[in-house]
Amino acid sequence: MAGSSSSNYLKLLRPGNKGMTFIICFFLAAGIWLLNTLSKNYTAVFSIRLTQPGWKASEEESIIQATVNAQGFDLFKLHYRFAGLHNFPAMKSNNASAKSVVENLLGNLKTKAEIIAVSPEIITVADSGLPLKKVPVRSQLNFSFQQQTTAAGAVLFKPDSVEISGTAEALANINFINTLPLNFLNIDKSLFCSVGLETPAANNIFLTRDRVWMYLPVEKYTEGSVEIPLKIIYKGTSHIKLLPEKVTITYRVPLSLFNKVKPHQFKAGVYLSGLSKEDKVPVSLLEKPAFIKKVAFSPSEVTYLIFD
Repeated sequence: MAGSSSSNYLKLLRPGNKGMTFIICFFLAAGIWLLNTLSKNYTAVFSIRLTQPGWKASEEESIIQATVNAQGFDLFKLHYRFAGLHNFPAMKSNNASAKSVVENLLGNLKTKAEIIAVSPEIITVADSGLPLKKVPVRSQLNFSFQQQTTAAGAVLFKPDSVEISGTAEALANINFINTLPLNFLNIDKSLFCSVGLETPAANNIFLTRDRVWMYLPVEKYTEGSVEIPLKIIYKGTSHIKLLPEKVTITYRVPLSLFNKVKPHQFKAGVYLSGLSKEDKVPVSLLEKPAFIKKVAFSPSEVTYLIFD
């Protein structure tokens, strides 16, 4: 019986055996397919469990959902790196960027993985005991637009304010947080993206978040004009006549708001003082709708006559 089995194995290994050729080709093809598959990039979501020393109850754990794009080989490494329960990395404040925590956990792991998103953006790691202060976000963003295109409103931030922590003395001198100074050039459509926040120069000040969402509505614009009477701003008792008594105001406005512009929304006038019998004074814009841009006058100055 033993001799018969050996003989069967030898038959399988003979050159030209179609069955063995098929098996070898199958495993070679599977190996090539596997290598090719693992060399491609994929997007995966990992749940990372964090705890602090001394915590035991599972409800006291924090969980970060990290969306990562990486090659298949690297995803295997990340699976084992993120598995299990991790301690919070050492942080300086009671809040931290979840992305920075994920990057800290990656450490010196050699991958080309790209962190696409993390949720939540901010996690609480400990109670630092430092006082908190809520301050508004202030823009340091500059925009330029393509021809016939303009901003249809002010830039909006979400959230429009952030909490900072630090010593009471340091917090007293901070009344806002700037965005990073960024330039958005040649814009032709509305913008929606996240922008970074500038770290305060003061020592021992920590932000509860390092980015906010920014939205700038952008539209095509058109030009319009209105003719309105001029107002005289003068405290004297003389009778004064302006020549001319009306001014034409030209302006730019987003196309969607054109029909909302009305003549009564504009006020223009002249400031008079140190009167002479005949002189010229510049026209000043006193009121206008907030959503119009590039205002000009015609004429830009007028003559006045005094009648006692």
